[in-house]
Amino acid sequence: MQNDTLCSGEQTKAVDFTGEADFYEWTATATVSGLPTGIQTGNFGNYTVTNTTSNTTKSIITVTPKFLESRKECETSQLFEIVVYPETIIRSLLPAANTLSICGKEEVRMEVSASGKDIVYQWYFNGEPILGEQNTYFLIPSASELNMGEYYVEVSGVCGKVKSRTIRLDAGNVKILVDYWNKDEILVNNSSRQYIAFQWYKNEVAVPGATKGSYREKGGLHGCYSVEVMLSDGKTKIFSCERCFDKTKNSISLYPNPVKAGEMIKVRFGLPPNGYVNFVSVEMYNAVGQEIIKKNIVKTQSEIDRIKERIENCQSIDNLILLKSFHKTDLSKKQGSEKKLFRIIPISNEWEILIGRSSKENDILTCKTAKPDDYWFHSRVFKGTHVVLRNFMKKKPSEEMIKLCCGLAAFYSKAKNSTNVPVDYTQIRYVRKPRGAAAGFVVYTNQKTYYADPIDIRDVKFS
Repeated sequence: MQNDTLCSGEQTKAVDFTGEADFYEWTATATVSGLPTGIQTGNFGNYTVTNTTSNTTKSIITVTPKFLESRKECETSQLFEIVVYPETIIRSLLPAANTLSICGKEEVRMEVSASGKDIVYQWYFNGEPILGEQNTYFLIPSASELNMGEYYVEVSGVCGKVKSRTIRLDAGNVKILVDYWNKDEILVNNSSRQYIAFQWYKNEVAVPGATKGSYREKGGLHGCYSVEVMLSDGKTKIFSCERCFDKTKNSISLYPNPVKAGEMIKVRFGLPPNGYVNFVSVEMYNAVGQEIIKKNIVKTQSEIDRIKERIENCQSIDNLILLKSFHKTDLSKKQGSEKKLFRIIPISNEWEILIGRSSKENDILTCKTAKPDDYWFHSRVFKGTHVVLRNFMKKKPSEEMIKLCCGLAAFYSKAKNSTNVPVDYTQIRYVRKPRGAAAGFVVYTNQKTYYADPIDIRDVKFS
């Protein structure tokens, strides 16, 4: 008798018991599904065995010879094993959506959970294996249109090979919005008449009454804008990608009447007093709002030298304060603005929560501001912001504090409308930015995963 190794769903080999005994009894431990239970008489037959767990199961078969004559008292049992490997199966694939709309250059992470015996992974892009991608996850640090297409993973093991569902990366939502007229107005690209209803959002908040195909804001666009559009079927709604504008410069918009081809237009404008600006930007658009010329007119070197001379001549704090008001791009002013880089949530003299609002802020927050003992939080699969828990007293945070930070990280992510969102957290000492990586992209180790429901900071009450 010899051991038998099988995959779930296969049949055991029949075993005929031979010897001097009048008959044989055998029993099987109840680990492997499909084997008879209790004391059996006769030979061991063909049995279909199953293993629905993620681990290898094993049953011990004990065979005992039996004699009818009382003088035959020696009964020596023999043993053999039935080993059943688990079926190779894919248990989950994240993200759950079959299509991901990519907005700009952002991180995309796909992760598979599988079980089986000696399993290996291979990720595919548009039907071709991706060289070297044989981990449980596949990461695109900064997705662009070159990465658009279909992805899946193939899991192979001792007991078979399975293919996951397909996840499609789509950049279509990037093209929904266009801006024109020197970024004074933003509109939906509805040339094909496929959208019939609109709702505009600013900084992720719906703008009341903004339900037209374009959106204009008094004083110019300043913030991040997106629009929810309804397709012509009257049922399907999709969100555009965000477009962000920083209206930190003074500008004058001129709208001359259309002219004939080749005809010259002269626009005269005066510059502010010397020292207030370093350059003037001239932008020209055609009749449908498309940019056709953009040119920066840099001030002369003599004016730049004069500004440097005034900086060197500052001998007191009073002069420095005057210089700030004089020079619009003074470094001191830039440093002052960094204090407002993040959402800052004071908790106590022991804790403070900082939340990034862009890839650049995430980069500064995680790589330059946070200290080694601080804690870092980020949604595990979905694109999201970096959340840092400042740990001034170098203590271990409570379970409630972990829950709050994970909830905030889930809310400020693409999974804000989901529940039970996986959020990874670890100390900053285990987070690093690879050389040459895009702003906000980091790798980390020693993490734990917490499944959190998104928490809006406006709903949190601090004692």
